[in-house]
Amino acid sequence: MQDVVLDRVCKAYGDKAVLRSFCAVFPAGQLSCVMGPSGAGKTTLLRLLMGLEAPDSGTITGLEGARLSAVFQEDRLCGYLSPIGNLRLVAPALSDAAAVGLLRAFALRGCEQQPCRELSGGMLRRVALLRALTADYDALLLDEPFKGLDRETKALVMRETRSRCAGRTVILVTHEADEAEAMGAAQLVRTETFLAC
Repeated sequence: MQDVVLDRVCKAYGDKAVLRSFCAVFPAGQLSCVMGPSGAGKTTLLRLLMGLEAPDSGTITGLEGARLSAVFQEDRLCGYLSPIGNLRLVAPALSDAAAVGLLRAFALRGCEQQPCRELSGGMLRRVALLRALTADYDALLLDEPFKGLDRETKALVMRETRSRCAGRTVILVTHEADEAEAMGAAQLVRTETFLAC
């Protein structure tokens, strides 16, 4: 995995510029945090990195051929599948015992075979994050992955996530400074720089 490099990237929607000549380097093997208020372009940046949208100009390098795993702002789980079924979408050989162990590490007990459409929002968030972590990836892109979690659960999930993605390339989007600190972000990119000229 190489460093992810954005060189003079521009992106606009109509007359609204989201990124203007934006430059950044996200180092390989480290967790970088992108911080800023809602609506500042954080999700757009991740969509560009994932190739879901193309920049209007500029280049993004370092992700060619890379396997990406992601958590979107929406959980994007298969509601008719159980948490174990959702994990097996990215890890088909995962045993029941291993899956149960993963779910318990994220304080998910008693719901292993329950359809995800019946779970609470906080439980869905944890399943979505765990699925992204279970996938075989080169870079992990996280869009506000801890939203909707109570303080105790959030602290547990952040510890587990930090441990499981140590030494991997991770780009975490948040507007919470405590999350960047708890995750041990190696660098902080603020959205104010998105429109720097």
